[in-house]
Amino acid sequence: MALHFILEEVSYSAASAIFSAIDEYIEVFEINTNQVGISIPTKVLDYRGEENMQKILAQFQHYDLWQGKWSER
Repeated sequence: MALHFILEEVSYSAASAIFSAIDEYIEVFEINTNQVGISIPTKVLDYRGEENMQKILAQFQHYDLWQGKWSER
């Protein structure tokens, strides 16, 4: 199981550098030039803490595929 997000206005290379530095199991993939998808496995959330991951995600405009809504900035 994993949490899935779409990050807005971030390049693949920037998102990949940030999230792969946090954990090698976080999958980052390019959707288009302005959007990047990320998949964060639950084992990463358990190890790193969901609150810590939310703090990192809060730096980006992001869409939570599970909740079905964009983040508020």
